[in-house]
Amino acid sequence: MQFLLLTICLMASSSFTQTKLQAGVTKLHLIQKIYVGEMGNSDEAARFRLLLEEELTKKGFAVSTKQENADAILTGVLALRVYADRSLARATVRLKSSADDVIWSGDFQPKSALFKRGSDTVKFRAQDIAGKLRDDWKKSAKPSGIKPN
Repeated sequence: MQFLLLTICLMASSSFTQTKLQAGVTKLHLIQKIYVGEMGNSDEAARFRLLLEEELTKKGFAVSTKQENADAILTGVLALRVYADRSLARATVRLKSSADDVIWSGDFQPKSALFKRGSDTVKFRAQDIAGKLRDDWKKSAKPSGIKPN
């Protein structure tokens, strides 16, 4: 009897989590205008914020200069490691609704440590984030159960 009760509770919990996740995915598709907030306190983080705004615009999102005019707020942190022959940037971001619900998030790091000297890894992270957000945005627009071609 206890096993049956536990199974029913787990199924109900799983169903609730699935519904909540699906609701978040649906919300992602409704996002059109994004405010890019804090990305850290360094000069490079400020530059990253500007690059991210530019890349989001290239991917078709409207970028708001005021948080209150945006559908969602993108915040995060940029970590930059500088070595003698290269630099590596890693960014962790969250897209939140005005109600402070996390709609989307990600941790973006170099895919390879073999970067040429002078490569702009900070710009690459901005491109990665904007590209992944747009891809996930498109996926969230597709009805459940229909696989993309």
